[in-house]
Amino acid sequence: MDKQTRPDSGNIDFKLLNEGLGFQKQAGTMPYAPTNPKKITKRMTGTGATQAGTPLFVNPPPRVSRPVQSRIPETAPVPTPMIENKKEALPTYSLVFKRITSVLIDLTVSSVVTVGTFSISAHFLSIPMSLFLNPGVQLLVGGSFLLFHWSLVLLEELIFQTSLGKWALGLYLSGSRIGILFRGIFFLASAFLLGIGLIWSLFDKKKRCIHDILSDVEVKEKLNAPLN
Repeated sequence: MDKQTRPDSGNIDFKLLNEGLGFQKQAGTMPYAPTNPKKITKRMTGTGATQAGTPLFVNPPPRVSRPVQSRIPETAPVPTPMIENKKEALPTYSLVFKRITSVLIDLTVSSVVTVGTFSISAHFLSIPMSLFLNPGVQLLVGGSFLLFHWSLVLLEELIFQTSLGKWALGLYLSGSRIGILFRGIFFLASAFLLGIGLIWSLFDKKKRCIHDILSDVEVKEKLNAPLN
């Protein structure tokens, strides 16, 4: 506002600042409204009340932050190692010799157990030893011994995949438990048919007997074969 001084009264007189600036005080409007609002053809933005009339504040657009892309260093591809296919060496006649030796060891163990059992039984049952000289008794004892030996070896092979004689020479059976069971059954046919099934190992490339081939079980060499 301008201030004017009246000489007659000595008081300060004020007048509105809008006089002469194109603005005027109108009833029912804001004190700083434009004189002719119809001339405004579009809505203007800004913060100046004198230029735009009613102020309109516009929020700035949101700032979008772009993720920082980390550059991964390119590395040369690692070459795949070449794996040579090595054929398993065929067993030699030493395997046949070890198998025969393992059978003799198992027979020795079974014989000691059988003779010891019969001797203790004859002692406590007061059975005369002369009774064992009878051919019929000898046949019965011999059959019982073979059945006991076959059952003992088969049980060892089912549990440990080897027998005591095979384990002593580093041999084990490679195959399933079902295959080992059928191998023990087929062994009876190989042994009692003039031993042809056992002799077949001399001509087979993998030194397998007939009961090994029929049951798909192989006797392999492994030093200190584990009892598992």
